[in-house]
Amino acid sequence: MEFLTKNISGWQAALEGMRAPLKSYNKADSYFDYKNNKIVIGPRDYRLAKSLWEGGSEHRKWMRQVQVWVEIAAPLFFWSEWDTYHIGVSCNSESTMHTIGKAQLSIADFDSSVSMKNYSYKALSYIIEILNKLINAYNTPNLAKTIQSDLLVEIKSLLPCSYIQRRFININYEVLARMYQQRHNHRLPHWRVNFVNWINSLPYSEFITGNFTKEKSYDIIKENKRKSKMLEQIEKELREEKQQRKKKNKCDSKQEKEETEEVKEDKEIEENNKIKEEDIKENIIEIFKDEDFEEEDEEEDYEEEERELRSRIERQLEK
Repeated sequence: MEFLTKNISGWQAALEGMRAPLKSYNKADSYFDYKNNKIVIGPRDYRLAKSLWEGGSEHRKWMRQVQVWVEIAAPLFFWSEWDTYHIGVSCNSESTMHTIGKAQLSIADFDSSVSMKNYSYKALSYIIEILNKLINAYNTPNLAKTIQSDLLVEIKSLLPCSYIQRRFININYEVLARMYQQRHNHRLPHWRVNFVNWINSLPYSEFITGNFTKEKSYDIIKENKRKSKMLEQIEKELREEKQQRKKKNKCDSKQEKEETEEVKEDKEIEENNKIKEEDIKENIIEIFKDEDFEEEDEEEDYEEEERELRSRIERQLEK
């Protein structure tokens, strides 16, 4: 008998929905560890999930939303008991109708989890021999369909309950919890040992079995300490960033202040220069007003007056 877990999903959505009744979404602290490919339930979420588990199936609805896909190879007598559980369970199985006549059977195709006594082994070997003869007859070329159907019925009728059938099951944590409660002390080792061992291999199996240990509490404390250290580190980094921003703002404001002072000085100088230029222009106009120029026919007198005027203007500009 073999259990092979294919996939487990729904943890994050189920734990988030668990907080819907009180809208306490801000208190959620679970996350998915992508490095190790597993869900990590935070201390606050764990405490709430456990209290809901203690309230019974009507309160722990989140467990119905955690889905498990598992491949199980088990004897037919095990499946006859498994089929008691229909609600919340779906499966695809190997069909004996379509596959039983395709190949010869051997001891490996039957359950051997319990050591058989000598006479049991001989009886099973004899039945396998008869079945293989029927399979050979079933595969006879050009055999009439009616005869082939009769042979198939004979094969299925003689097939022992220890024949291994493989099924692919989809089931949720709530159904598994009910199955565990009813089957973990079963007389068959397939339930008591194989099934229980598989359940214990699932993540956070204590929500299925109810076996909440102190070790899990220590894990919660350890996780809480790890998160506290992480938060302290984040706060430290934020404080450092804030101080750096303050320093930068101070430098920027100082630089802006210096720049504004320089701009003010430049503006004052520019205004003073404008005032000086206007004064000079006024003086030049006054000079032109005060001077009484007489027209002279001779070019020498005109040039002399022009030079004198230029020199007076230059003196004014120098002042």
